[in-house]
Amino acid sequence: MNKKQIQLSLITLLFLTSNIFAQEKTENQTKLKVGGYFKADFISSVYNNGEVIKSNALNSFHIPGLVPVGEIDKNSSSNFHVKESRINLNINSYVNNKAIRAFAEIDFMLSPSGNNIVSNSYSPRLRHFFIEYDYFLIGQTWSTFMIVTLPDDLDFMGAAEGVVFNRQPQLRYSTKNGWQFSLENPSTTYLNQEGKKVTGNYEFVPDAVVRKNFSGYWGSFSVSTIFRNLTFKENDTKQNHLGYGISTGGKLNIGEKDKLSFSLSGGKGIGRYLAVNFITGGVYGINNNPGNEFETNPVTFETIPVINGYFSYQHHWNDKWKSNVNYSALYSDNPDNIADSANKSAWSASGNILYSPAKKLMIGMEYMHAYRQIQSGDEGSMDRIQLSAKYSF
Repeated sequence: MNKKQIQLSLITLLFLTSNIFAQEKTENQTKLKVGGYFKADFISSVYNNGEVIKSNALNSFHIPGLVPVGEIDKNSSSNFHVKESRINLNINSYVNNKAIRAFAEIDFMLSPSGNNIVSNSYSPRLRHFFIEYDYFLIGQTWSTFMIVTLPDDLDFMGAAEGVVFNRQPQLRYSTKNGWQFSLENPSTTYLNQEGKKVTGNYEFVPDAVVRKNFSGYWGSFSVSTIFRNLTFKENDTKQNHLGYGISTGGKLNIGEKDKLSFSLSGGKGIGRYLAVNFITGGVYGINNNPGNEFETNPVTFETIPVINGYFSYQHHWNDKWKSNVNYSALYSDNPDNIADSANKSAWSASGNILYSPAKKLMIGMEYMHAYRQIQSGDEGSMDRIQLSAKYSF
């Protein structure tokens, strides 16, 4: 072997070795990122039709189904908290030359332990916990039925009445051209004869979602459909009923920075997916006029038709100031045998002004008016002013 052959062999060996180490580095390389934000909220509310106790979640953020109705006395309340603050962990790596990602996130909202009497200590709450490998997602995150285009509001929920809002365990498959298919955790909610919300425990078939995403220079748009098998059991009677729905929504770019966000959803038996379970999937009752003369008061179950939606416009005044205005609403076509206390409709309108003195720092003020009506016709409303400071990292 001459000198040139030896040099060529060494170069070839070095090339192969570098490739091997490069592959091993790619396989073993793990990137970890900690993210989230710190947020302080100062909330003052006027409840025009009743009182809300200090521990009620409505004092922390807008939940349409908790707005008091019926009474004529006004009551006011202020609540300062940092419970929306969140921390997440994002891990990216490779397995068999395919990307794998793990994501976990916690905040402190709706914590069952803690109060604001002395220490304001609250337990962490799990939000997201999932892995993505190749085209598959396994774990807990936003429902595939939910089109995540929430308004840029200070309120934790934003346009609560008009959105699909749900996180749950699921198995999801996504394609390169924007299709998504998922099987998700089933849960039937319904009202009994007394108007009490009941959560079933007899579901076997998972909720199934099919979704298509579109995007371009103009923004993004998605259409999702859901099919559900609602199962309930009362008085030794067990029944299954079909629930289904469709949701559309997106975000359109207007001018250089402005955006228009919107969503429109509807269906039957999908109550727990909309407006923080403002209505249930169905209503259980007794049929006092049975078709069979030998059958006395058979058990009935009806799925509830519902429609909701919202729009939000964001305007940038300059590089540091922006504003958002929102309107959202929900209406349910309740069956005749539903309790008078059942929720029927709700809407809210809000506007804010946000100032960012630095890239990841935001200070803002927001006003919201919210309305709720129940089946009996009783109404209630809320007026709220919120000041917030937020630092993202």
